[in-house]
Amino acid sequence: MALFTRESWWALAYLISYLPIAVAFMAVALVSVIVSSVLSIFWLGFPLLLGAALLIRGMAEVERRRAFLVARRVESAYRPVTDPGIISQIRTRWTDPATFRNLAYLLPLAPLLFVFDLVVAVLWVIPVAGITLPLWYWSIPITFDDGTVGHGIMIGYVTGPEHNLFDGGFGIWVGDLPTALLVMAVCFIVATITAPLMVRAARSHAAIARSLLGPAVDPLEPARRVLRSPGPLSD
Repeated sequence: MALFTRESWWALAYLISYLPIAVAFMAVALVSVIVSSVLSIFWLGFPLLLGAALLIRGMAEVERRRAFLVARRVESAYRPVTDPGIISQIRTRWTDPATFRNLAYLLPLAPLLFVFDLVVAVLWVIPVAGITLPLWYWSIPITFDDGTVGHGIMIGYVTGPEHNLFDGGFGIWVGDLPTALLVMAVCFIVATITAPLMVRAARSHAAIARSLLGPAVDPLEPARRVLRSPGPLSD
């Protein structure tokens, strides 16, 4: 069952771990690029430009290794620095398309991936938490609008413990074991259905990381390979 597979929990770990990483990496990348660009008009900015390029590659490498949680590790492909000197290193690294593809992943794409991962993770974590509801619903105190005090969980909005989804309300009050077991059953079904979707979402994120952080792929390479190969009549 997808809910209890290791694949689902690795996918959740991949999505959840990206949330703090995305915020930190986006801030560091933005600050390093801005500061090094502004100071590049002075000699002081040259080491900063080189440091920013190396920092961007380091953060991209973390994301490549993290992809191993849900897929194979992403390989890197940067232009080698062939000439000595800091100017040569700066020129090579900042004219390398791989550096700008790394930046695209770390800066403009990061907010979109952050929201995507957060929504997918929440949509699975909430029903998973609901499966454990019979163990702890009774420990939560709550005061209703009519002054009644009870212990349980309010899903939606109800004005008192006597009002719930089944008698015209638009919420449900989980204040007894049968109701908690009913909610648990519904959450179990929802979590089981959404688990494969979460795994697919994590793999989609990893595929985006592979396309931007991995070696560039020429879409015309298969056609070129066919043209370079000998034909059926070339004997």
